[in-house]
Amino acid sequence: MWCECAIAYLWQTPFRWSGRKACRMLVKFLRFLPKECFEDLEDIVDMHPPLESEQSIFNYLNFVRTIKVLDCIHATEYYFSHYLEKEDTHSSTIAPLLLLRLCQGIVTNCPLLAEIDVTGLDRAPSYDAYSWPATSWNLFKGNLDRLRRLKFSQKFHPDILHSAAATVTNLESFEFECTWESAYVDGTVWCDAISNFISKQRGLKVARLKLELQNYEMSLQPVWKALCTQAKTLREIKILFDMQDRDAHDLLEFLGHCTNLHHVEMFCCELCVQSPMKLQSTMFSNLRVLKLEELETNTYGIGALFRNVKECLDTLSVKRIQNVAELWNNVELWTICATNTPYLTNLEIQLSLNVYIQLIQSVLPLWQHLRRLSIAIRGAKKHYELIPKILLLLGQNLPKSVKSLVLENSYQLSLDMFVNFLSSCLVDIESISITNNAFDDDFAKALLKYVGHSLKSVFLHGQVTLSPEMKTELCSQISEVTIHHYGFSECLKVS
Repeated sequence: MWCECAIAYLWQTPFRWSGRKACRMLVKFLRFLPKECFEDLEDIVDMHPPLESEQSIFNYLNFVRTIKVLDCIHATEYYFSHYLEKEDTHSSTIAPLLLLRLCQGIVTNCPLLAEIDVTGLDRAPSYDAYSWPATSWNLFKGNLDRLRRLKFSQKFHPDILHSAAATVTNLESFEFECTWESAYVDGTVWCDAISNFISKQRGLKVARLKLELQNYEMSLQPVWKALCTQAKTLREIKILFDMQDRDAHDLLEFLGHCTNLHHVEMFCCELCVQSPMKLQSTMFSNLRVLKLEELETNTYGIGALFRNVKECLDTLSVKRIQNVAELWNNVELWTICATNTPYLTNLEIQLSLNVYIQLIQSVLPLWQHLRRLSIAIRGAKKHYELIPKILLLLGQNLPKSVKSLVLENSYQLSLDMFVNFLSSCLVDIESISITNNAFDDDFAKALLKYVGHSLKSVFLHGQVTLSPEMKTELCSQISEVTIHHYGFSECLKVS
C-alpha cells in the first residue's frame, strides 16, 4: 500500500524533481506511452518495451494529474545531455521534437489529467518566442472535459487558445500570463482569444489574468463581458494590467455582477472613475479577501470598493496606492470601510507615513476582531520624523484581539523606537515579525522583556548579529525563533 501511495505521489506531477530523477521518469514515459507517440524518434531516443512486472503492477499513466511544460523542458534537456550524451548540434533540433511528442502523449493518454501548465517559459532560454508554432503546439485536441485547470502563456499563439475553446469547456480555474517576448503581440487579438475562451466555460470558479498586453489603445471590455458570463460561479479573480480610464467603470460594473466572489486581487490597475458609482447592493456579499496593490485610483474608484464591502470580509490588503495623497487623508472613507467590516481579522497596509497617524488613531480601534496586522514602516525621508509617533500610537491603539504583528520594511526602526512601542503596547501579542532591519543583542533583550506578555513566536529578517549566548537565551524563553539573514534562514527553535 505504501509503495502505491508513493508512486501515485511521484507521478502526480511528472518531472517536479530535476536532474537524474526527472530523466529516469522520462525513460518510463518513453516505455509506457504508445509507440506511435515517438514513431519518428525511434532511432534516436532510448525506447524499450516495459518490463512485464512493471506493466502489470502499476499503470503509471493513470497517476498523472498535472503536466508542466517547463518541467518537461528541463527533463528532455537533461535526457539529451546526460543520458544519451548527444552532441549539442543534434540535441538542439531533436530535443524540441521529443518535448512536443512527450507533451502530446501525456495529454492524450493520461485519462485523469486535470491540469495543463504552459507558463514560466521565459525561464527556458533555449526556447525563444518562435519555438511554439500554432500548427504543431496545439495540445488541445479531442475531448478534454476532464481538464479542470489551465495556465496559459503569451508565448503560445492566440489561435491555440481559440482552438482550446472548442475542446476545453469544463475548467474550474484559468490563468493567463504575459511574457517578456512573444511571437504574436497584438493585444486586441489576445483580448479576443481570452474572452472567447472564458465565455465557453460552463462554470469557471477562478480567473487569474495578467494582461500587460502591448496595445494600449485597446479596450478590455470584451474580457469583462466574458467574465460576466461566469458571474454565478466565479469565486476568485486576480487581475494585473495597464488599464485605460474607460475600462475602470467596466471593471467595477463587472465586479458588481459577481455576487459570489470570495477573493479579489487587483495589481497595477488604473481605477479612476469620473463620478460616484451606484453599484448593485449585492456586490461583495460573499467577499472574504480584498487585496489592492500599486493601484492608481481616486476617491470615486476606491470609494466604490470600500463602500460596498460587507461584514463577511476577513482580509484587507492595501499597499502602494499611487497618486491619491488626498484620498488616504479621507478618514471618512476608511471609517465607512471599517464600519462595514466589523469582523475583519487580517489587515495589511503599506501607505505613506503621513497617513498612518490619523488612520491608527481613528480607524484601527474600530476593528475589534482583528487578529493579524501587517504595517510597512517606510516612506519618504521628509516623513521619517513621524515614525516614533506612529509606533507609539500603534502600541496605544492596537485592538486587544491582535495576536500577530508584522512590521515590514522597517529600515528606520531604531532600538529606542522599538522599546517605546513595546512599553506602550497594551496587547498580549503572541507573534512578532520584523523585516529589513538590524538586530543585535540589545534588540533581542528588548524582546525578552516582552516575553511575559505571552510572546510565542519571533521572526527577524535583516542584518542579524546576535551572539551565540543571546540566541540560546531567546530559545530558552520563546517557543519559535526564526532568523533570516539576507539569504540565509535559520530556525533556532520550534516547540
